Amino acid sequence: MTPRAVLWLAVVLAEVGALSVAIFRETKSAGWPSFKGVPIPFVKKLARIFQELFRSPIVALLAAAVAIDLAVGLHDPPSSWGLSALAAAGPRPRVGLARAAYHLADALVMAWPGLLAATCGRVFLGNSRGAETSRKSANPGRDLLDSAAFRWRRTGRRVLAGCYLGAVVGLAAAYPLGQVRTQQVLLAWEAVALLFAAGAIFAGWRRVTAGGGPWTRAHGVLLVLVPVELAVAAIGPFAREDVFSAWDVARWQYLVAFVVVACVLAAPRRRR
Repeated sequence: MTPRAVLWLAVVLAEVGALSVAIFRETKSAGWPSFKGVPIPFVKKLARIFQELFRSPIVALLAAAVAIDLAVGLHDPPSSWGLSALAAAGPRPRVGLARAAYHLADALVMAWPGLLAATCGRVFLGNSRGAETSRKSANPGRDLLDSAAFRWRRTGRRVLAGCYLGAVVGLAAAYPLGQVRTQQVLLAWEAVALLFAAGAIFAGWRRVTAGGGPWTRAHGVLLVLVPVELAVAAIGPFAREDVFSAWDVARWQYLVAFVVVACVLAAPRRRR
């Protein structure tokens, strides 16, 4: 294996390790279903297990990270596989299967910051809907922040999804766009996703200071991943004219990030 392939494999293993710890934590949580004495077929039981697991936003996010990296793969001959290998085949500009693989790989790579931002909204603003539907609490300031957080999450998700679809469709429709314009579109999308994530984190912090619940491991995981994604956007491949030539910089950043995430998830909960 080439050095780049080893680095890619290390990142995937770090993601799988973090995902495994997250699943372990989720299975140990109080809400985990028990099937003892319940006559449920194995397939339905397995489906119930996966359904419960993916209710955890962190499990879903880490599973998406693994799936994206495995699908996109790597192009570094002789170590080439996945969509990257298909996209690298043939003449330029790409046509046929190579072009389809290139656009699909772009869509998957761009999905990561969007999923990260959406998860920030789900975790930091997750329980704010009650302010819209339930009776008011004894803390008017918290009610006001909960209501604002719910509206931000609902509107922000639509804006986020619209920006993502617009960027993906625009890159595909305008192909070949050129390295500079492609880099500008990808960087702009990163900026939109990070802005949404930062807004969700700030709103979550305001809710905590106004009397909301304490932050959990899920919050800690996102407080690791969001700054790393900011570093990827600032000094990683998205800050280079040729986005596709500097992925090793991002992989080193992601490797450190997912190792830290695994440690955060594995750390014992402090007793009060």
